[in-house]
Amino acid sequence: MSTEPVLVGGFRQDYDWGKRDGLAEWTAVPTGGPQAELWFGAHPSGPSPVVMGDGTMADRIAGVPLLAKILAAGSPLSLQVHPDAETAEAWARDPTASDLLADSAEKTEMLIAIEPFRILAGWTPAERARDILAAVGADAAVLAALDAADRATAVRLLLGDRPVATDVDGWRRAVRAAGAGDVAEENMAFVADRFGTDRGVAVAALLASDLLAPGDAVYVPAGVPHAYVAGVGFEVMNSSDNVLRLGLTGKRMSVEHSLAAIRDDRSAVIIRAPADHCYAPAGAPFRVQTLAGQQTYDAPTGAYRLVVVLAGSGDVTTDSVTKVAQAGQAIAIPAQAAAARVTTTGHAVVVAATEASQ
Repeated sequence: MSTEPVLVGGFRQDYDWGKRDGLAEWTAVPTGGPQAELWFGAHPSGPSPVVMGDGTMADRIAGVPLLAKILAAGSPLSLQVHPDAETAEAWARDPTASDLLADSAEKTEMLIAIEPFRILAGWTPAERARDILAAVGADAAVLAALDAADRATAVRLLLGDRPVATDVDGWRRAVRAAGAGDVAEENMAFVADRFGTDRGVAVAALLASDLLAPGDAVYVPAGVPHAYVAGVGFEVMNSSDNVLRLGLTGKRMSVEHSLAAIRDDRSAVIIRAPADHCYAPAGAPFRVQTLAGQQTYDAPTGAYRLVVVLAGSGDVTTDSVTKVAQAGQAIAIPAQAAAARVTTTGHAVVVAATEASQ
């Protein structure tokens, strides 16, 4: 395995919710169809290919702890929750649950908006959710569950035998009447427009809405329900592809497993564009620094680091070795490599693992 920086390209994932040619800026490969995620990592579901060489990042660097992505959402992703480490490890050994998981790792993540990004992350106050659902004719059992702040029961009922259905205008009126604000109204309208009478639309009304401006971020610890609605951003997470779904999807759902994975002691954190361009949420398995224009940054040794170039070019020097990346490429730096000097001419993101990723 290499102890020198490795230049890699991204592994493109063309999921249905992707934005039309949404990644062509970074791949130079328009397809006319949805392009959803460009992966930079060693996860077996999409290891990054080595540039000007054979193999993938997984062949060059051992134990890559993080996965980074450029994400382009043209329509809402599924309502989802990611298991924490204890849950993922236990379910990976359980034959009744192991087929729901892609791996045995926790998935804690952060999304930084490159363009404005609509999101649903964490619970909205139960009283507000009750008012919204009451306005669209939700069953009394659903409303009683929300009166008791029993969101799990409300979700079961909404996805089971007490669904709610209305049109886009109906959701607009309900959200407006509940005083949830313009962002929540637009997010619910966007979701309803794309998913119609899907039962998950009502579950989306239980989540808190936000609109991330470029440079804003949302930190989503494992166990927090969320959905990314629309936009373009940069995402970093543990090297995991574990997703448990609660609606807005044609993929397999397991409502009880999804609800069991929710951690009520954790919440989403909104980070408004920090003046120092550093994103380091408490307890996160990663630390992120964004660079713009002509800028130099020193990334200390002792941890896995990844430099993803979003615009222009960037180079990384460790000892006497220099690697240069163009937009849509990344340079992976093993933990054993020396301190790295990063120089950019455009826009780059420097990701570093923390002790929490081990």
